[in-house]
Amino acid sequence: MYVYTARYSDGDEISYVFVPSITSAPKYVLIMMLGGHGTIGLKKNPDGTPFFSGTGKNFLVRTRGMFADNDVAVVVID
Repeated sequence: MYVYTARYSDGDEISYVFVPSITSAPKYVLIMMLGGHGTIGLKKNPDGTPFFSGTGKNFLVRTRGMFADNDVAVVVID
């Protein structure tokens, strides 16, 4: 599970965490979009793993790994 960054054509960036499926080729990707103001304070540790600076109580952030299985990969968007 690592932090990635996608870049829009206008130069804006969006960070996300990708939780791979257990198998190498998922059938589905679950995109988790948080409510509220929608940001999770996603930061990257030196080893590339995610650090969430202000979302310890958010259900989707805490349980993201539970949704990944043989058929499903998970993306949490900041």
